[in-house]
Amino acid sequence: NGNLPIISSDNVIGTIAFVPDMLIKIKAERADFNTKNNLMNLKGELKLENEVFKLIGSSITIDFGKNIINSNKRIKMILPNSEIEAGKIQVINVDKKDENLKFLLDDGVRLKYLL
Repeated sequence: NGNLPIISSDNVIGTIAFVPDMLIKIKAERADFNTKNNLMNLKGELKLENEVFKLIGSSITIDFGKNIINSNKRIKMILPNSEIEAGKIQVINVDKKDENLKFLLDDGVRLKYLL
């Protein structure tokens, strides 16, 4: 049809539905959304958060087709009682009908548990 599959924007602030019933607030310096592959790349100083966790980093890809959040850059994840830093992170919604998430961390993981 001749349309370009990528939509780009700078200084993005908004809310996305990662899985049904789970909204995630996003803030990023740059966002590229590939409508053909259903991927959103967020770059620059960025933050993703909901009522359970907050991710702070410089580069994250969200795959809406597979329900995966992925980053190969250093990232900090803040949970109610802990902070985790990792060189790589992957957040997977194992059961697309459920809100349970699986976090895979790699490359120099540091855990700080707050009492």
